[in-house]
Amino acid sequence: MSDSEKLDIADIRDHYRSPSDSKRCHSPEHHQSSISTVETSLSNKISLNKLPIIKVRNHPKNGYHALDEQIGASKMGTGMNQYRNAMKKLKSPLATVTDSYQDDIPYFKELRDIEYVPNDNVKFQERLNGYLIDLARRFSKMIIKQKIGIEEAIEEATVEWAQSNGPVPDVPRSIELDLLRAKQRRFQRRLKKNKEANDEEEQEEQEEQDDDTGNDGDEYVDSEDEKDAKEIEEKQQIVDSIKMVQRDFKLAMKQVEMNYYPQVYAIPGSPEFEYLTDSIHLISENKTICMSLDVEAFEFNQEIITEIGISIYDPRENIFTVTPNIRTYHLIINEVLNLRNKKMICDFKDCFLMGESIVLTLQECVNFLQSLINFYMIPKTEEDFTWCRAFVGHHVSGDLEWLANVGVNIPKVSFKVHSNNKKVGEEKDEKESEWKEKEHNSKSKSKSKSKSKSKSKSKSKRNNKKVADSKKKKLREFPTMSPVIVFALDTERIFKQTYGEISCNLGKILKLLKIPHAYLHNAGNDSFYTLHLILKLCDFNFRRMNGLDELDLMASRIRDWIRRDKEESNILPMSYAASVLDVIKSDQKREEAKIAKELAHEQGYDLNDDDNEDDDIRYESRGRGKGYRRIKKKDLVMQTEFGGSEWYPDAETAFLSSL
Repeated sequence: MSDSEKLDIADIRDHYRSPSDSKRCHSPEHHQSSISTVETSLSNKISLNKLPIIKVRNHPKNGYHALDEQIGASKMGTGMNQYRNAMKKLKSPLATVTDSYQDDIPYFKELRDIEYVPNDNVKFQERLNGYLIDLARRFSKMIIKQKIGIEEAIEEATVEWAQSNGPVPDVPRSIELDLLRAKQRRFQRRLKKNKEANDEEEQEEQEEQDDDTGNDGDEYVDSEDEKDAKEIEEKQQIVDSIKMVQRDFKLAMKQVEMNYYPQVYAIPGSPEFEYLTDSIHLISENKTICMSLDVEAFEFNQEIITEIGISIYDPRENIFTVTPNIRTYHLIINEVLNLRNKKMICDFKDCFLMGESIVLTLQECVNFLQSLINFYMIPKTEEDFTWCRAFVGHHVSGDLEWLANVGVNIPKVSFKVHSNNKKVGEEKDEKESEWKEKEHNSKSKSKSKSKSKSKSKSKSKRNNKKVADSKKKKLREFPTMSPVIVFALDTERIFKQTYGEISCNLGKILKLLKIPHAYLHNAGNDSFYTLHLILKLCDFNFRRMNGLDELDLMASRIRDWIRRDKEESNILPMSYAASVLDVIKSDQKREEAKIAKELAHEQGYDLNDDDNEDDDIRYESRGRGKGYRRIKKKDLVMQTEFGGSEWYPDAETAFLSSL
């Protein structure tokens, strides 16, 4: 990098002032100019071809993978082809059995023997039930208030409309009658003319005359008809103009109704309200094993998965803890390690905040996730069946569909959450009996149908029997799959059904609820924050403390954040610019140290080779003929530290490394 390309940290520091200078620090214009200047400097002085390569520890390819700007479109295409080839060869041995790597570890094996004991604390149950009853009453009162408020808002908007546009007109009855009579006269006249034209010769003559005059053969024109047509056109224009005003008025009033807040979307007694209250039951009673999933796909081909994030909250590991213990994994697909999102969304593949990212082949990623699902979502022991289980996600159905497409065997998922006072074990017995009853009914139906069929269909019956036998065999291999139902706790659905479809992406909800977060669009981070979000949304104490059930307050907060997002500039932390410069300068300073050493030797100065090899040491000239001075590098301390990524040959080794 030449002297003209050098970018010192002072170039960026000059655009910032100390926190005491409140006017400069809080001025949006100054802040925006600072950001734009930094971006311009970076874009002008940083060449994409000189960006450093990404380090993956223990990777077979010397541990380095370049960014897609370096490797070019041909290499990108190669990565996509490798992914497609891996998809064709996918075959997970864990998808047809209940085995998992966790069952071979004594600690995890003991978790299966822990039974769920319902909270017998009378005060807790009274508090929870009282909260849910109060929630229904609060929402019911809000519905009445909402109805009155909307009526008043519409009345006020009607007055404003009348002042600016005049009163909304109605179509005069006389005009409607005149229009109707004119149409009837014209219709009767044409009907009479058609009866008179029954003779074929007269019809042919009429057609020839119409062809000569350019008229349509179906139309009859005379002075009376012309007069009625003109009257119809005039009256119809008046009616259309009045109806257009009425339509605009209705649309304006509909907009007033939609913009009114607060509104109750989860009406007590509705499926939306039941989904909310049952979700609160499952989380608040601490009886649900939650597995949060997030998938990141390549922006130019949504069928290609680049990252998988998994976060697990197991109440069996949180019985005697004060802070929740959460296991989080970030899987990076090795075949598409070079593919980076950059056009539509930010790529934070290497910004996992909860530890080390795991780089595995697509096949091993499927094995890793399947093993976790088999352990956490598929019960084996009697004690295991006493716990509820749920997949968690922000629009979780999309993530489950993505994973199913790459061969992950997902248990039966229920998007209708139900919770009652029965023990989970009793619910499990009911599910099993219900499943067996359905299977018995289907068998009896098939037998009755087979008796009524003719002998010519005996071959198809034998084929159906083979298919049924193969299904039974599969169920015997995976006996718990059919009776077990895993719930789906969707943070997006809960938020929309409570506060409406406004500002409902993950980042905005986290900011609204003051949940610390950073580097979204990293699958591991997203799964972790989504799990935290569901624990907060369904914790009735958190909801009470932060006013989540006060719909008017929440609606005001949401709109305030929307307004601030539009008016205020984004904050660019100093560490971002420092991080970029630190990466660029590392190679530059090594080159400068090498040149300084050569010049020193030429001028007779002996520099310590050990010191010179240290990246933190560099030498600077004191002036012509005055020698060199040794300078220790002093860089800014970065705010965020990442765990990096490491390649593993198989899923089991990767999981054991996380313990």
